[in-house]
Amino acid sequence: MTGFRFSVRELFLITLVAALVFGWGTQSYIRSWPSSHERALMQERLEALKEIVSEQKATFGEGAGFNHRALRDAEIEALAAEIPLAEGHSQRIKLHEQIVEATRRYETIATERYEVGSGTHQELLGAEAERLKAEIAVERAKRGY
Repeated sequence: MTGFRFSVRELFLITLVAALVFGWGTQSYIRSWPSSHERALMQERLEALKEIVSEQKATFGEGAGFNHRALRDAEIEALAAEIPLAEGHSQRIKLHEQIVEATRRYETIATERYEVGSGTHQELLGAEAERLKAEIAVERAKRGY
């Protein structure tokens, strides 16, 4: 009877380990390779975000009620939407670095606005936090996260 219990346990453990290994491998594969339909949807979303950025920039050119934060958010979101569509690791790192450049640009604007009194200290701290978040993402991307 003890031999039978041992073989059932052994069979259970082997089944459990196999399920974990194969299940984990499948999930990793699915996450790293989007389907063609998902990729098409991601591309469509990217195009919509790029259009938002261009409209925000046009509003900036007109000078009517311009919102720096809205342009920053749209630009960063468009760049972030390109990351999963990137062909390789180096391209993803470049996109992360472009996000850092955008956050630096808007941190400079927030600093200038704060110094002349048209911006708040919270906006300045928020811009700094966004830049630091982007720099952390670059470091993680370099390590493969």
